[in-house]
Amino acid sequence: MLAHRRGRVPHPVRGSRGETLVELVATIALMGFGMVAIIGSLLVSSSTARSSKERTQASVILNNWAERITAPKQPDGSTNWGDCEAVFFAPSLSQYPGFTISWKSEFMEGTNPARTSPAPNYASPVWLDVDGCTIQGGANVQKVTLYVSTKPGRDQITDSLVVYKRNPTCPGMPYTNPGTGPC
Repeated sequence: MLAHRRGRVPHPVRGSRGETLVELVATIALMGFGMVAIIGSLLVSSSTARSSKERTQASVILNNWAERITAPKQPDGSTNWGDCEAVFFAPSLSQYPGFTISWKSEFMEGTNPARTSPAPNYASPVWLDVDGCTIQGGANVQKVTLYVSTKPGRDQITDSLVVYKRNPTCPGMPYTNPGTGPC
């Protein structure tokens, strides 16, 4: 009795068939490789953006610091020159966490009595560190190398800037004659 109640089962149209398991696995694998490539490129671009941001921040810190060092006076009104001293107003790093700063200060050898022969050569100056500098040595030009770096590691960024300062007590005329010295 049940046999005659069965409906006709439709037969598939010629030329259409379902996907095989191999085709489904290959499709899923290709989609997986594509997703891995997209996620990888997002991670690389994120790392590059972070590195670029840190480089920009380091550059801003250096430039602001250099402007402050080369200013004629400090915000408190004091002069911005100290004979044979390496004291600088360091920038506030509270807005740039993770950065460290340092500097190296050198002074141009002036008319140092210890160097009477040959005569002092200001065209190719000799740079003395703070310990070798003497006020009698004519420390009228100072070279300050500023350093800023991020946390140590694989992606550490270190940037530097060299600033030359001239003693403000020197005459206002420009330095044009290498034989007469920087002041």
